[in-house]
Amino acid sequence: ALPPSSAAAAASAADGRTLTTTLTTQSSSAAAAATTEGSWLDVRNGPSVEPTGDGEVLPLFPLRVIEWPGNTVEVKVNEPAHRKLYEDLLMSGARRIVAPLVSISRDTDTEQQDQAADKQEGEGEGVAELRIHGVGAVLFLEDLQEVSQKTGGQFKYIAKHSVEGLAKIHRVLNPSSFYNKNEQGLKIEYARAEAQALADTESLKSGFAGEGTGVREQTIAADLVEAWEDLRLLAERAEEPRLQSHRFMKETVRKSPTWQLADLWQRLQLSTLVHRERARVTEEVKEWIEVQQQAGRLPRQLPPQVDVTKIGLPAPMIEDFVKAHTPSALTLSDDFWAPLLDILTAEDPKARAQLLVQITQEEIKVTRARVNLKELLG
Repeated sequence: ALPPSSAAAAASAADGRTLTTTLTTQSSSAAAAATTEGSWLDVRNGPSVEPTGDGEVLPLFPLRVIEWPGNTVEVKVNEPAHRKLYEDLLMSGARRIVAPLVSISRDTDTEQQDQAADKQEGEGEGVAELRIHGVGAVLFLEDLQEVSQKTGGQFKYIAKHSVEGLAKIHRVLNPSSFYNKNEQGLKIEYARAEAQALADTESLKSGFAGEGTGVREQTIAADLVEAWEDLRLLAERAEEPRLQSHRFMKETVRKSPTWQLADLWQRLQLSTLVHRERARVTEEVKEWIEVQQQAGRLPRQLPPQVDVTKIGLPAPMIEDFVKAHTPSALTLSDDFWAPLLDILTAEDPKARAQLLVQITQEEIKVTRARVNLKELLG
């Protein structure tokens, strides 16, 4: 069962200052570097451009998960580009970063995060295709610790942030920063974007259906609690991740803003996805072992703990098994993120809560089908 969210615990007022950056301008048009595709920005390698005055210039820090207003975010930093980002923040007195969801076609050295609280950089080589969502979290830097000695040089800083709101990203000013790397394959320049803060009427300190809320909010909240309870009971039958209890859900919906309800739903969905992928891969490995045993290539009796790398398991199956047991290695499709991004860009709290109800109802259909199949097959 998932624990309650203390302001998301997932994985501060800003002083209004922003980081200004001197750019070497090689082109007057951003169109070739970052083009809008619906609600995404397609970032291609290209020359730097000047800000147009549509917003303020902020450091850009793409993440592999959506961070919601009210969240706390801890990032472990070692890459040269992001070392420079935080050092520039300290020198300028600025504290704000825009952190959108990133979508890539294969692994890159873009900063990655586990879907748990422990978030850190991921390193790799090459960018085949990279997009960032046009709306990103605004991170406010609360604390920066130098941890080189403590971590044996593995990380330079641990940065702790609060998510104070959202911003619309108009353009990436230096798209080549995603592609230019040093001899070790690490980025050397951090990205900058022109972005504009988005206003929202929902307080991060009060609940969606707390005291003084209207009849409409109370009705939507009741629908959400009912849907979450239906899903919890089905997930219990399926032996899948689920929220703790009806009481917990009722209190959470009453006391939490919709941003935090969305974060709780995102964490539940991520846990469920990991669970289902592990179950799928484990079943495939068991079936393979049974075939090998029947053919006499493996003994009938195997130890309770089997090292899959030492029993002749095909390399693709080993790779799938390792990925399934390494949550940060799982590839999350746009289809997974689309409903959550709809919530992120919804116009107001009622719209966000209504979307949560609708999305939960769709998940109930999927989970009920899995339960029926499981019980049918025994």
